[in-house]
Amino acid sequence: IARLTVFRATTAAEDKPMMRSQAFVAFIVLAMLGGTPANAADRPLRLSIDGRPVSRDTAVGKMRGNVAYADLVVLVRVFGGLVSIRGTGMTATIGSHSARFHTNETKAKIDGINMTMPSAAFKEDGDLYVPLAFFVKNVVPGTTLRIDRANGRASLHAPPQPSPSP
Repeated sequence: IARLTVFRATTAAEDKPMMRSQAFVAFIVLAMLGGTPANAADRPLRLSIDGRPVSRDTAVGKMRGNVAYADLVVLVRVFGGLVSIRGTGMTATIGSHSARFHTNETKAKIDGINMTMPSAAFKEDGDLYVPLAFFVKNVVPGTTLRIDRANGRASLHAPPQPSPSP
């Protein structure tokens, strides 16, 4: 018994629903993995503190539009804090300040107070990125932040730490 398979040519109009469904499936898979696709407009952001680069090899932040973002874990490490992860959120504790951020939300809880960020935190490759200026102003007050958007650089200057009493 011979089997004959006939393929029919499709028109562009018939292909559009198939392409839409494939794009939708790809979006759902990415959402289930807990990340978002890299934004084509993202530019790397290099971060330094007191003149020293935080990382020599890679950028630890991103410029998304006109907003500078930084990896929350890197920020907490730089300022000697702790990070805890629960569900879709991360809590950063630095000194006496605590901040809770959630993926794709513009709300953050800073020292128990709900605050609105200028843009939503986002997750990429498992890292949670938060708006840098918001973080510095509310979690590490007294720290000076300068952002050079044109060159993709941000510099932090931490206030002097009090000396321990003898």
